[in-house]
Amino acid sequence: MAAESIDVKRYDRQIRLWGLETQRGLQGSRVLLLGFNGTCNELLKNLVLAGVGHACVQDDQRVAAADLEAGGVFSLSAAQLGANRAEAAVEQLKQMNPQVDLSALPTPLREIDGALLKSYHFIIGTHGVEAVHALAWVEDALDAKEQAPPAKRAKPSATSAGSSSVRRTMGKHEVLPLRARHTAAEFAPVLMAAGSVGMYGFCFFDVGCFTPSPSVAKAAADASATQPASALLYPSIASAAGVEWAALTKRVPRFYCALQLMVESADATPEELLEAKNRKLDAAGLKEDFLSLPLDDAFIKQVAQCKGVELSPICAVLGGVVAAEVIKIIGRKEVPLSNSFFFDGNSGEGVVLRLGPSFDA
Repeated sequence: MAAESIDVKRYDRQIRLWGLETQRGLQGSRVLLLGFNGTCNELLKNLVLAGVGHACVQDDQRVAAADLEAGGVFSLSAAQLGANRAEAAVEQLKQMNPQVDLSALPTPLREIDGALLKSYHFIIGTHGVEAVHALAWVEDALDAKEQAPPAKRAKPSATSAGSSSVRRTMGKHEVLPLRARHTAAEFAPVLMAAGSVGMYGFCFFDVGCFTPSPSVAKAAADASATQPASALLYPSIASAAGVEWAALTKRVPRFYCALQLMVESADATPEELLEAKNRKLDAAGLKEDFLSLPLDDAFIKQVAQCKGVELSPICAVLGGVVAAEVIKIIGRKEVPLSNSFFFDGNSGEGVVLRLGPSFDA
């Protein structure tokens, strides 16, 4: 895409911030968002204003009264009640930046053709717990016809040698063969899952294989006093969300465990989640205080009761974080987050964690 086709006057501020090449890449990018809600609304607003080339909202549901009251949703109106949610949102958002190609896909996710999925550079789910399941299905659909590299036997690292309680935990001590997404000759879309649950929010990123420029790799290595990495290998979102508790460190927020319980038992009642929590603790030989804050019954109930509840400030934070990662990946001037982000609205604290297995490169 030629630089002359970019509206330099409209995008002057961000061109000064991240450069013309990144703006050109953004304008040539295609983004698919799965399901419209508050987090999606905030994220899409950021991408539209930044000048993304094409964004499509997939949602087969119709606008209901509850949607108008949902936190973070500002692109739906009472006049659109009964209309398709994706089409209604796109109609409003087009006014923010007429230069962006916005479209709606009112088709159920599992009816979308794999070829269409592969035509996007980014596929992002924003419906909280459901987003993790949605991206797992998307990965299966993308990999349906791809051949994985010859399987090697998973082996423990030196750190985990002799520790059978860690080898099968999907923690970083477990070293697995390369994924198909790490070695695919064809372009593979970047996958992201994000969502809010009351006062808490999360993001998981699966960039596949990210190779930073030499200058970026050296800067990152200097900052962490390590050797420059030739490539960052990301685990699947399902693996990142499914690390066994025995492998978790004190840095992991207790919300991660509550989220994992809801992902594993999407329709469970709070009481059933408490039973599942106790089973996991017993199986791992852990107590409620194995993290920095206790994973007690009151906390699990609090999070479970907020499932599906979105608050505008949390949506705004998540929308900003995910949009920033999209731009970083396009520009390749910074190393993207590897590979998860958690936000606690009560304390205002956010933490970036590397969750999931390592890979035998």
